[in-house]
Amino acid sequence: MYQKILVPIDGSENSHYTLAQAVKLAEIFGPDCAVTVMHVGSFLPYADVAMAVDMTRLLHDEAKAVLADAEPFFGGTAVRHDTLAVEGDPAEEICRTARSDHFDLIVIGTRGRSLFTELLLGSVSHKVLQHAPCPVLVIRKPA
Repeated sequence: MYQKILVPIDGSENSHYTLAQAVKLAEIFGPDCAVTVMHVGSFLPYADVAMAVDMTRLLHDEAKAVLADAEPFFGGTAVRHDTLAVEGDPAEEICRTARSDHFDLIVIGTRGRSLFTELLLGSVSHKVLQHAPCPVLVIRKPA
């Protein structure tokens, strides 16, 4: 069925739940299925010098920590997996990666915002649903 699953995470409890569900799906799909765990560091328009902070290093360290936290979700499974860290607008980067790397499925979490708030502000999962080049499975963590 699906052989390449993209799972964007941000390190939140909701994204960890989403990753756990994606690993379960990959186990069901069998040994030909592989999962790529993706972290998108939000682009900050401020110059590093103006803030006297090495933002590149800060974003790199954040991505490294978030992706390292994903590793235990694969423990005890035979699911093939890798990680990917990029910077930019999360929805755009998720869709770009899914398109360029020919993913079969995107499994993404939602924060569970109300429909009214989502209509006003939008959300990463909503934007991915609109622009993804492949099926998208949105996982909502039960209350």
